[in-house]
Amino acid sequence: MFYLLVVLSTVIAYLLYVSCMKELQVENENGLLKEWITFTPKRLTLIAVYLLISVVLIKLFYLFGYSPTKIMKYCILLGGLVPIAYEDYKEKRIPNRWLLYLTGLRTVLFVIECCLYPSAAWENILFTLGGGLISGIVLLMAYFISRHQIGLGDVKLFVVIGLYLGAAVTYFVILASLVVAAIYGAVNLLRKKLGAKDEIAFGPFILIGTIIIIALGF
Repeated sequence: MFYLLVVLSTVIAYLLYVSCMKELQVENENGLLKEWITFTPKRLTLIAVYLLISVVLIKLFYLFGYSPTKIMKYCILLGGLVPIAYEDYKEKRIPNRWLLYLTGLRTVLFVIECCLYPSAAWENILFTLGGGLISGIVLLMAYFISRHQIGLGDVKLFVVIGLYLGAAVTYFVILASLVVAAIYGAVNLLRKKLGAKDEIAFGPFILIGTIIIIALGF
């Protein structure tokens, strides 16, 4: 099971990355299927990195005693957050379609969980939908309170994260992301690399916050 999870998480993370990056390459006329099986040296390196990360993460998740479906949830979420964080850092945007990719994969996992654990189906529904709804409400309030310093893309991203992690864990991800972003902003203000009114992309800090909380066993 361990090796199957490693392979599955690596493949899904790779397919997510390629699918997202293809949308940025307007001049590339290859179909998505052909794009998936085009292995350049850069992509082979990416696969090797994803494979190594999957081995480390899944070993850690086994120590935490997570079920295979929970392990896949965490691996898929992290795999999707990587290109999202990169695009937000470069272009200050989070494409809606990329969020739909993650939502679609979460839906598939949700169905699998309901089939494997039918007695916990109602609990799973509350966990998933409640996580997305509560996370979205909290971030939407922050969006208005901060006078749009937090982008709507970040609000939608946390809705998706809530679908994967539930409301309680997502709350800690929000907290960790804000702390890391505040430390980054304070350090760069002191170094005069940023001004008080400069905007910073929040996506990379969401990725870092998610990694921290997941690595701590939440």
